Amino acid sequence: MKKAIITFAAMATMCVTSVHAQDIYVDMQVDVENSLLQDGRGVEYMLEQEPSKQHPGSEVKSLAERMASYTGVTLTENTPKTPGSEQCFSVESDPTGYLALEGDDVVFNKGTRKYEGDGDTSSLPGKDEAERIARKHLADLDMLKGSIRSELKLAHVGGVNKATYSEDGTHRDYRKLVTVYYDRRIKDVPVVGHSRVVVTLGEYGELTGLIKKWTRAPKNLKFVATDFLSETQVRKQVKDMLARHYKKSKNNLIDSINVIDARYILYDDGTTIEPALFALGEVARYDGTSYDGDWIIPVLKNPKANYKILSDVPVIPNDESVYPSDNYEEEDDE
Repeated sequence: MKKAIITFAAMATMCVTSVHAQDIYVDMQVDVENSLLQDGRGVEYMLEQEPSKQHPGSEVKSLAERMASYTGVTLTENTPKTPGSEQCFSVESDPTGYLALEGDDVVFNKGTRKYEGDGDTSSLPGKDEAERIARKHLADLDMLKGSIRSELKLAHVGGVNKATYSEDGTHRDYRKLVTVYYDRRIKDVPVVGHSRVVVTLGEYGELTGLIKKWTRAPKNLKFVATDFLSETQVRKQVKDMLARHYKKSKNNLIDSINVIDARYILYDDGTTIEPALFALGEVARYDGTSYDGDWIIPVLKNPKANYKILSDVPVIPNDESVYPSDNYEEEDDE
């Protein structure tokens, strides 16, 4: 099979509205083959997926009843703010608990009252056991039907800690919950964006939280070489994105942007899924500090996904540490 490579090896010096000039370095190789293009013929995805049910009336009630029965809580339905908006339910025994249903998306929190005290949670599952238990919860809730079973890929097992601080300056961290994160892959191509599953476990592996966001891909997802922008056009897309990123930076703090790698992905905006470019790089500030950057860039001639929602992401990370009001924080891999 002939391998198709798009190579970027260029440096563009761009003058901007600032007392400084910006250097954008683009030095990356993009493997266009990557299951998206094969000998210029493209590749066809045959995805056997049923149409979205969008949880109408009885479906919402049925899923809510199933979640309530499975987790041992009583749910009370709240009046929707607007017709057709998400359906929300409160957990009667815990004001911090809720269930939200919108389309195919499910967000559930059993409530944190049980885990608010000091001390480690007893009998928390270990990393391997947590993934097995999380899968079982999803299967028991009938959420592993169809393609999701093969497309769901374990990404990370972490957890939630509670930090306490004393007047003498000492602090302690208590392990409260274990969190299992899943990403999505279609035909071994990573899906970036909306689709994900997060399962949170408490003592003895009880289900305390669930996020299931899963955009249904078209049944026949097919792209051929002529659907894609040319190498020159893709390179221009990258440079234009970086220029916009620079112009949006607060007080023009960015000194340079160095893109060091790029790969093809499937971008999921919550309503559709299509090929895009995922660029990785380093953003350097004038004060000598830097941070990692990533950008999702259209590569189709006629993209259908909404890329404007990406502009809502802050371009300059906040230098001040942000701690949740309840002093809970996520921990790294065990």
